[in-house]
Amino acid sequence: MEGLDFSRKHTIDNIPSRRGITECNYNGKGCIFTRGIKTNVITTKRHSDSDIRILVIQQSEISQLTQQLSRFNYAEILILNQISLDLLPICICSFSHLSLLDISNNCLSSLPQDIANLTSLTLLNVSKNHLVDITAICELSHLQSLDVTENQLTELPRSFWKLGELKNFSCSFNKIACLPEEIGWLKFLTALRITNNRLSTLPRSFSNLTGLLLLQLDGNVFDHIPLQIFSCISLLELSLSHNIIEGSIPAKICSLVNLRTLNLRYNRVIAFPAELEQLASLKYLDVSGNLVEPTTISFGKLIRIQQFSASKCGLSIVPDDLSLCSNLVILDLSENRIGKLANESLSFPQLTSLCLAYNIISTLPFSICGLNNLVVLELQFNKLSSLPEDFGRLSYTLRQLDLGHNEFEVIPMSLFCGRSRLSYLCLDANPISEVPNEISNLKELIHLSISYCRRLESLPEGLGLCTNLCTLKVSKNKLSSLPKTLSKLESLKYLDLSDNDFNHFPLVVCSIPRLRVLLYDQTEGRPLIPTECPNGWYKRSLLLYPEMNDSFDSEYEDYSEENAGTVSLVNTLSKTSIKGLPSMIGNLKHLVHLSLQSNGLYMLPDVFHNMMLRRLNVSHNRLQYLPPNLHRSKCLTHLYLHNNNIDHLDQNIRNLKTLNILTLDQNPLLCPPVEVGAERVFPVYSYLRNYKTFDAIYCFSK
Repeated sequence: MEGLDFSRKHTIDNIPSRRGITECNYNGKGCIFTRGIKTNVITTKRHSDSDIRILVIQQSEISQLTQQLSRFNYAEILILNQISLDLLPICICSFSHLSLLDISNNCLSSLPQDIANLTSLTLLNVSKNHLVDITAICELSHLQSLDVTENQLTELPRSFWKLGELKNFSCSFNKIACLPEEIGWLKFLTALRITNNRLSTLPRSFSNLTGLLLLQLDGNVFDHIPLQIFSCISLLELSLSHNIIEGSIPAKICSLVNLRTLNLRYNRVIAFPAELEQLASLKYLDVSGNLVEPTTISFGKLIRIQQFSASKCGLSIVPDDLSLCSNLVILDLSENRIGKLANESLSFPQLTSLCLAYNIISTLPFSICGLNNLVVLELQFNKLSSLPEDFGRLSYTLRQLDLGHNEFEVIPMSLFCGRSRLSYLCLDANPISEVPNEISNLKELIHLSISYCRRLESLPEGLGLCTNLCTLKVSKNKLSSLPKTLSKLESLKYLDLSDNDFNHFPLVVCSIPRLRVLLYDQTEGRPLIPTECPNGWYKRSLLLYPEMNDSFDSEYEDYSEENAGTVSLVNTLSKTSIKGLPSMIGNLKHLVHLSLQSNGLYMLPDVFHNMMLRRLNVSHNRLQYLPPNLHRSKCLTHLYLHNNNIDHLDQNIRNLKTLNILTLDQNPLLCPPVEVGAERVFPVYSYLRNYKTFDAIYCFSK
């Protein structure tokens, strides 16, 4: 909305995100930013306490907070977020220069009466607390912006009228069932957000709010549009989505002659009046989720409309005169029953985004090729098997194309023009058996998804020339190998190879230089180790981790005597290692997330301690032991080991200082017992520590 700032956020831009105390100047004013620390004293080096005009404390624990805050009584801006405040420090009420106070994201259930002493305060944010009453706030007669969103309010006080200079009021996500009559006295109010409450009516005085520019009443229980709204003749935005408004929209809607945005999505509206076309300034209209008769919407004079959304409206045709909206930029007709598009129905010279997903379209009209400004085209979940011959004309502008869940047996070559600017392409769930080598022409491609294509057995070498590719999703296919050129994808960060038919782990993956996320789950595909248990795997795991001999079951204690067969067994192991996870996985130095679920693995290569892994999911395998050096991993935060054959955790696992989540359920655990194996690591670590102490005492007593 040009020239207007209705943002709920009134925080300072560029607040330092790093932890610690930062002292600086902001617009010539002394500032202190304290974030994510525990301290006794807020130190100042460059400024005296009286020079500090902006004080920000976020996600910190300050002992003797009131004493520390009182030092900065010349502050003009005070932000105290996520510091678990349950009482407002009384010293704040004496900050006579304070103009902005943000105490959101705390645990406040009330505010002191002395807050009325903040006579310079113009902006107050107390959102995301536990307030049940805001009577004390009503004494702040100079307040211009108030945010009480996400509290526990059931009503607004009768003294609300005292906020005579209020311009912006937000009280969404509360339990308010009615507004006081006095709200109509707020003659300067321009923005009002009361979404997700329990309103069904508005007070009569609401019609006095003739200066209101923005009104958001989404997520309430209105069964009609209150008539008082039609007196708010200055309205630019009216949003009533997710209510229970029934029947026809009143003709009085035409009195809102300045309206630019009308959002009525997900109500029970069935018809619009002919007077709707009198809203000549309307730019955004959303009627999604209503069973609207398309013939009741007259677009002939809505010449300024730029965005129209009619998703999930039960439409079988495109409204006839929609094509008259020559300024349309965004059109969403998804989730309807549209089966055929007339050639003239897609004549929008300015259109940049077209969503026709979830319909029953089998053929696209030739006119779609004339959308010379089209950037986004969503056609997923239709019945398309081909594209118009001139579809390549869109290659100059088209950036995002979704053809997933259609009936393409052959990928149209018009997608691979040398001049193509596609950055996102989805071909999921089509009966294709081949990807053309010409995909190499998509030099700007960033995201490629070709999953759920059950006939697809290989990928072309040309894929390696898509050098800007960041995300590649090829799960749930029949792939048995990968092209060697994937090693050239230096921008690739996300790779999903789950549920395919690889004979062994594709080693080329270990050569992708900047890969950060690798998914190789085989719940439905071919696991790295066959379901049948190969003979000797248990003993081979001993060879792989000789450091763990002492912790093996007694029946294998004499295994070390079989030294004569060691060399031949090692040779055998090296030959069959392709049946597991290769140690070359350690080459992926940038990998932070690795998932190997349901691969039948008995063991893992001892390389993870040399990687930057944060999340490792090896659940639903047959692991009996963890790699000996796993405990040396420096970054691991999530370790999923559930559904394996682990009966013992080594004490060294407690060295994983960064670990937050550890899953151990569905293992035959003896140490620690299975009931200790909670998702959080603390019970496990505590048990292992106590168990070690018990062992030491027991051994000493012997």
